[in-house]
Amino acid sequence: MVNIIPRSAWGARPPAKPSTDSWSPWLGGVAVHHHGNSYPWPWDSYYMENHEDCFGQVREVQQAKMEEGYDDIPYNYLVCHHGGIFEGRGPKVRSAANDDETPGANQNYFAIMGMAETNDTPTQAMVTSIRELIGHLRQYEQAGPRILGHRDLDPGSTCPGKLYPNVGNGSLDPGPTPDPNTGLTIQPRSQWGARPPRAVERVDPGARTGFTVHYSAGPPTQTPRQIQNYHMDGNGWDDIGYNFLVDTAGRIYEGRGWNVVGAHAAPHNTTHIGVCFIGQDGQATPLTGAAIRALYNRANELTGKALAKTWHGGLSGQSTQCPGSALRAWVHGGMQGDDLPITDGTGDPSGGMSSVRSVAAQQSAVNGLGHSPQLTVDGIWGRAPTPACAGSRPRSASPRTACGARPPRPPTRRSSVTAPAVACHRYGRWRLSSRLSTVSAIARS
Repeated sequence: MVNIIPRSAWGARPPAKPSTDSWSPWLGGVAVHHHGNSYPWPWDSYYMENHEDCFGQVREVQQAKMEEGYDDIPYNYLVCHHGGIFEGRGPKVRSAANDDETPGANQNYFAIMGMAETNDTPTQAMVTSIRELIGHLRQYEQAGPRILGHRDLDPGSTCPGKLYPNVGNGSLDPGPTPDPNTGLTIQPRSQWGARPPRAVERVDPGARTGFTVHYSAGPPTQTPRQIQNYHMDGNGWDDIGYNFLVDTAGRIYEGRGWNVVGAHAAPHNTTHIGVCFIGQDGQATPLTGAAIRALYNRANELTGKALAKTWHGGLSGQSTQCPGSALRAWVHGGMQGDDLPITDGTGDPSGGMSSVRSVAAQQSAVNGLGHSPQLTVDGIWGRAPTPACAGSRPRSASPRTACGARPPRPPTRRSSVTAPAVACHRYGRWRLSSRLSTVSAIARS
């Protein structure tokens, strides 16, 4: 989930000579640096709002270091306070920034510089990008498991300044990386205890044109059921708003499924599949990215086309920071990552809701229990007017609100099928009560 700005993009000078030094980063890992105050930036760098100015700062670092006698910029990568990752020496050339106080310091460790001076507190964007870069280096460039500060390799140094607490508190550790030999599965609704939807609106796969990434903006400990409860009880929606959800461990949860209209970004709910990361900005992991990318690839297979990669705030008519700066940059950069297969449990290809017994099946089951009058087995939730019922209104979809969700349903349209089932002659279906019965068991079976 990293987007690396290549040397050509920031105007790097060529190295004074090619490197022939041995390089074995799998024996060590990563050493974290900061810019410090050894030489001043040419301007008040850290608080500049324009990210484009960071390109000039990287050039200044290279120029200063080469004037000191280095063959090139000594760092493998540099990360600015906006979260931009700049290629220095890159992944194939031994670093020269870790000094020689510890044997193997340069040979065995990537050098990553956070572009902050001694008294600068690192931004969350910088910390997030360093963490994601470390995950990338472990997964693709054979970086070892250790994360050290420069001072750990050179006891006489104070580097990396205020980044050093992040070295020790785990905030730079990306955790486990995806295994490319292992496929992903989608946990069906039954496994996370989904409530039945109040209504289901299908969409033809051919109508899909986009794939939209969201975040929940809550803690990563949220469960899909908690999100569903909020959407249904707080927002009055028919179901959880997203088609799928993904957590920090890369687990995929079925929401509305592949071919059901969502409630995640009006007026794009029909055309765009919505996937939500369960967490806040900067908490997505390489496992998260691999899972979202797998869903995107699977969506392309099911629709027979390459869907547009989009994020919530980038859609027309949306004014939101969702899905946060880290995921936004990842999507904007093409959602780079491994192409892991989804091996099974992918939800119902005909439209999801794989663990929710069909409405028609529930209606038939209720009739089989001797319900009187018999229910109309039409497969549709909600009120169904009968010709003999004066004052009944046509069955139609409730108007959507500005956020893409339907407004709350009247009290006769509850979120679960409970009993006793009392005949409602006006609507030709059952009116719901507060006491559990065999009907609720049927609905969940």
